[in-house]
Amino acid sequence: MSLRHPEVFRLLFFLVPLLALTAMGYFSGRKAAVRLRGGWRGKETRDIYFVRWFFSSLGLGLFALFTILSLAGFSGKIKRESFAATGWDTIFVLDISRSMYAQDTPPSRLERGRSLIHGITDSLDSGRFGLVVFRGEASRLFPLSEDKEGLINYVHYLSPDLVTSPGTGLNGGLKAAVESFVDGRETRRRIILLSDGGEDPLDYSRIYNWLKDRKADLTVIGLGRTGGSEIPLAGGEWVTGPEGRRVVSRLNETLLTRLAETCQGRYYHGEDPRLFSSLLEDYLAPQGTPESGYIETPGDGFRPYLFLALLALVLHLGARIKPW
Repeated sequence: MSLRHPEVFRLLFFLVPLLALTAMGYFSGRKAAVRLRGGWRGKETRDIYFVRWFFSSLGLGLFALFTILSLAGFSGKIKRESFAATGWDTIFVLDISRSMYAQDTPPSRLERGRSLIHGITDSLDSGRFGLVVFRGEASRLFPLSEDKEGLINYVHYLSPDLVTSPGTGLNGGLKAAVESFVDGRETRRRIILLSDGGEDPLDYSRIYNWLKDRKADLTVIGLGRTGGSEIPLAGGEWVTGPEGRRVVSRLNETLLTRLAETCQGRYYHGEDPRLFSSLLEDYLAPQGTPESGYIETPGDGFRPYLFLALLALVLHLGARIKPW
């Protein structure tokens, strides 16, 4: 059993002034009742009033206590729900560093990455899709969802201006992608990396272990060309180095190929005419992941406390309404 909202227990402190108020109300109310019924019936009146006050106050206190417990978010019995796997969970990991403005893959590497994501999602009839972008730092922009149109809308407005950190940050992008597989579904999982590789060193063994732990396949798509290209900016300017010369960005195919091989995945060049057909074959190929599985989710534990709170409220109102 776990708690989702432990901060709610702070409300228990309000029970102290509540009990103090009911005690004060008892003494003032008892005097008024004795005066009303006459002093000659004082003992009988005090006894009746005490019983009525006790059950009324007990009901009110228990009502407040059980209401707080119901708001605390206790998890109930774990529910195990079976399901049939109907598709893949795919996370696109898109490089949005400034080198992706290079135009050696017309109209640009970034535009080619956008069109590939659009084409892959359109080619698959079912499944869930998510999006991670990286430039120095990674950001999970779109969680796993069957909403293809929502994903494409996000992709359409992507630019390197979304993240200001310098560098490529491939390690962080892949780590964020792996962490996007958050639920308990035993589905088929694939990460599709779209990047020019950059120059940042990769921790190959750690990336392999991340993928292995989440049972995820890796597909790497290289964007750009090994011959390289200068990087245009808005206003007709170009990315320049410390000496003022234009920077030439090249596809680091060696790094990306090694990444795919180390992680037992596949590498494709972004301009390969067989890219889509090869990807579809990967998706349709038999996998070791089971076709069905289960999800374990904690049940709602608030209902018993809410029921007890209602019973306590009935006790409180009954003690006050019932003629004594």
